[in-house]
Amino acid sequence: MITEPNEKLLKEAVGSQLPVVVLDTEVLQTGVDSVLVDNASGMREAVEHLLGATSGGHLYFVGGPQENFDTRRRADTFGEVLKARGITPRAEQIAYGDYSFDWGFSWGMKHLHNGALTGAGPGGIGVLAGNDEIALGVLRAAQDVGVDVPRTLKIVGFDDTRVASLVRPRLSTVRVPLAEVGAAAIDALVRRIEEPTRAGAVTRLATRLIIRESSGG
Repeated sequence: MITEPNEKLLKEAVGSQLPVVVLDTEVLQTGVDSVLVDNASGMREAVEHLLGATSGGHLYFVGGPQENFDTRRRADTFGEVLKARGITPRAEQIAYGDYSFDWGFSWGMKHLHNGALTGAGPGGIGVLAGNDEIALGVLRAAQDVGVDVPRTLKIVGFDDTRVASLVRPRLSTVRVPLAEVGAAAIDALVRRIEEPTRAGAVTRLATRLIIRESSGG
């Protein structure tokens, strides 16, 4: 299974004659199956949700690696929704790092100390994180510096992992059907083994926003 845009790896995988499934991007190539998560639908819901209370100029996307398929689509959708509202995101409103608690925490400590809240108004600021771990890091940073969540800072994660409903405040997040992604990938591999010459298939799975306390739900 391939999850990053690596043409060399894809070429080697296809050349090996092994069954290949690519996650989160559509590859129009014979013998390759794709399983796509509709990042855009859930991300759009999340941005619109935060825009209900926070100005577009005070929304931030804190993502994973820039080359990652998921990060790229989520960042693109974040920018598209803001632009549709007549807001061109500033460079600092979209940040890339890794899918970790530590990255979210370091981003939060830096920005909550260094002016992100300046001029935010009664709606405060909003953060859309690339996954729940990043969101939890931002949440911990806010708690450490005394920023109220969700009154001053609203946070939405991505994936809806189990911990999202265990922390306090409970984390709003975009639910990704992770079990279905794994099942669809395995199913595609099995079908490719059984029918090695069949046309490549694309499976698309929807995401949706789950609103909890961290964003004012």
